[in-house]
Amino acid sequence: MTVRSVLVPSSAAIHDYLPEADFADAYEVIVPARDISPQESFHAIIKSMPDWFRNLFKLRNKLVRPFGLIAPTSNELDAMVPKETYELGDRIGVFEFYGRTDKEVVTGADDKHLNFRLSVLRVRDGDKDRIVVTTLVQRHNLAGRIYLRSILPFHELGVRSLLRNAAEKGLL
Repeated sequence: MTVRSVLVPSSAAIHDYLPEADFADAYEVIVPARDISPQESFHAIIKSMPDWFRNLFKLRNKLVRPFGLIAPTSNELDAMVPKETYELGDRIGVFEFYGRTDKEVVTGADDKHLNFRLSVLRVRDGDKDRIVVTTLVQRHNLAGRIYLRSILPFHELGVRSLLRNAAEKGLL
């Protein structure tokens, strides 16, 4: 299954949730068309987290917690229970739920060093669905710039792995 880097779709609702973003990336995978909501797609992607990425995320949380940054506990990371519907401010996994359209779900978090939004967009194209995971970041200070620069290689590899795993397992 091929996951490729793409431009953030101009029609994506995520733009409305962090208009001051100064970093953006997006990755897509094409899968057979299915009647799966963007919210279900989000959960399928998160559920497909490889152990190495989960462990890296847990290590990241231990390292940043002393600096007062948002850092979910291991239990919070492992105990994601999908809900039928989400209201603004609810937790969707380890992220805050910001909104949805019929094609997209937007989550994220605000912290003192940066704000970020993550979306899963699902668009039908004939007999295929295009799944795009987009990340927008608004850095607030030098710490935000250093933090983002330090995690980007892991972020890219992780998002690609999540999408590929979910697609290969037939979850998308």
